[in-house]
Amino acid sequence: MSAVPGISDRRLTVLQAVPEGSRRASSQAGWIRAVQAHPATARLRADAHRNVLAIAWVLARHASWASMTTRPTWARIQTLTGLSRSTVARWIAFLVHHRLLGIVEHGSTPRYRPAGDDTTGNRAAEYVLATPCAVEETRTPTRVLTDEKPSPSRARPGTLAPPHVTRDTLWPLGVTPKGAKGVTLALEQMRARSLVLRRIRADRLARLLTPWFRAGWTPADVLHALDYRPDGTAWGYTTAVKHPAAWVRWRLTHWRHPGGGLLPSRSQRTMHARERLREQQQEFARHMAEASARRASPVVIAAARAMLAQACPAAARVMHRRRLLAGM
Repeated sequence: MSAVPGISDRRLTVLQAVPEGSRRASSQAGWIRAVQAHPATARLRADAHRNVLAIAWVLARHASWASMTTRPTWARIQTLTGLSRSTVARWIAFLVHHRLLGIVEHGSTPRYRPAGDDTTGNRAAEYVLATPCAVEETRTPTRVLTDEKPSPSRARPGTLAPPHVTRDTLWPLGVTPKGAKGVTLALEQMRARSLVLRRIRADRLARLLTPWFRAGWTPADVLHALDYRPDGTAWGYTTAVKHPAAWVRWRLTHWRHPGGGLLPSRSQRTMHARERLREQQQEFARHMAEASARRASPVVIAAARAMLAQACPAAARVMHRRRLLAGM
């Protein structure tokens, strides 16, 4: 029986895993807001901010409504976020360090489990979603997280509704979408990676970004432009984004010419740099070929041999013998 009357062993284990100074989150959506509101998250660079929220979203999506525990494997997190294993490890450690996650059970293999544990195969780590007491967790309805019209669902109120992205609808972020279907699939991928874009209605986001796709930009280019200025400096997150569509429009404005035209995207700049390098290499190869042809010209060779024979009688005799051997 549990050491605490009225509390099961399982519930006691989960409660003991909640970090000191934190409480168990009341909902998945509330926990996501707590992660966003945490001062340590606000101080992150734009790319780090995006990565930690992408991982937090996966953890929240897999959380139990009753216990607020979550157990997605790191491989699952990598698949859904596109991040490396080391990056996943880093930001989970970040959430644990800042008391936003508690460790209920470490990941283990059968070799290192206690005797009597008959579970087969490897077991993923289990975490409990926690909210530091210093971070206020509001009970705002989930529709604040997205501007999409609610669709009929059996999901419990307060949980996250992730974009519907399957293996059959994955769009490569490095490929410029063509046509309405391509834009739709590309936007689903982008919204799966950006919580800010997820708060904008799909049709409105399409109107915002279609001109950039028509100019040859890829989804990865747009995501980069939302996090970096054209000179390569990163934007910072100081406060929560209140008006996502205006925020996207304002950041993309920095990637326009004063006259209104679009600047080359990151991939276009890279392509142009490669083309210039290729042209320089071809020009250098032409110069080398021309120099080699001039050096190998029969007239030049004959003149050089005559000068050598006049300056060195021994060399003249050697060249004379070689001509005799070649004529035999």
